[in-house]
Amino acid sequence: MWKPRAIAALGLILASASCFTPIPGDPCGKENRARCISATEAVFCEGGTYRTYSCSGPSGCTEQEDTASCDLTRARAGDACPRLLEGQGQCDASQPDKALVCRNSVWTEQVCNTCSAEANGALTCESARVGDPCTAEGREQCMVPAGDRMMVCRSGFWTTKPCSACTPTGAETVACGAPRAGDPCSSGARAQCDTADSDRKLVCNSGKWMAQVCNSCAVRNGSVECGPARAGDACASEGKAQCDPIHLNQMLVCRERLWATMVCNACSVAGSAINCMAARKGDPCLPSQKDRRQCNPDKSDVAEGLLVCRLPVTGGLGVWQPEACNECKECSVKTGLIY
Repeated sequence: MWKPRAIAALGLILASASCFTPIPGDPCGKENRARCISATEAVFCEGGTYRTYSCSGPSGCTEQEDTASCDLTRARAGDACPRLLEGQGQCDASQPDKALVCRNSVWTEQVCNTCSAEANGALTCESARVGDPCTAEGREQCMVPAGDRMMVCRSGFWTTKPCSACTPTGAETVACGAPRAGDPCSSGARAQCDTADSDRKLVCNSGKWMAQVCNSCAVRNGSVECGPARAGDACASEGKAQCDPIHLNQMLVCRERLWATMVCNACSVAGSAINCMAARKGDPCLPSQKDRRQCNPDKSDVAEGLLVCRLPVTGGLGVWQPEACNECKECSVKTGLIY
């Protein structure tokens, strides 16, 4: 329900200047002073200048003693409205499902389910609900309360359809924007890629859009698809492993809800299993593995218990070289994890 202040009477009654008939554009000194210049028009003193307004109601513009009365009850959307009525409104005399509100000195339409003026001067604009009857086929409006759906008049009744970040663009049209993390959503809303971050998707959870990691997020055949995981991304299945799509001599393992890299020479997938070939002394290593360490599969002594990837000063591929390890008796796969 929307309740602006309503125009208190059929005519706007203001003090009148009685000694002359001003012309629109003439200078004036007393703010809001008014004068009829015809049976259907009045001028108002606004900002030091007389401005003309239509008195389109049945009583038109009338003067009595030192007051002028301008009947505004038949105003139409787009007509000018006096500044002193800013924020006030009235029901549209020609359309019961619309109200007119004075905004920025222009009568602006507000779609209502029903519009009524109350005895206390408040204007009540009831928002439409799904299933309510409507008369303007194709008319659109945002749902109240705000969410990710809009209302459309179809076959005489208000229906609803998805519309993220709904925003009115006119009296009968709305625009739908891309949702953001934290925006409200409706139960059952499909996941979608986050337009603010191509490596995230938005999932509707407990009435709000929640961001989740989704590398190279894309929509195919109406469904969100994510690219391969990368080191440091969030993960859900503890211990799950996969080959690193960027570094062929590494694998990714889900540890403490983050994908971590582990040395895995010639990583390959066999069914649901990940196969690795352990690096050996003298094997080549990649620049991305610089200073990476792993257990030496051929040695268990302190002197050469580890292998470390050493790169040449000139660049290019490196070589796995032995290194002393004082804790080699406890060397395990986890020793090689890089977080």
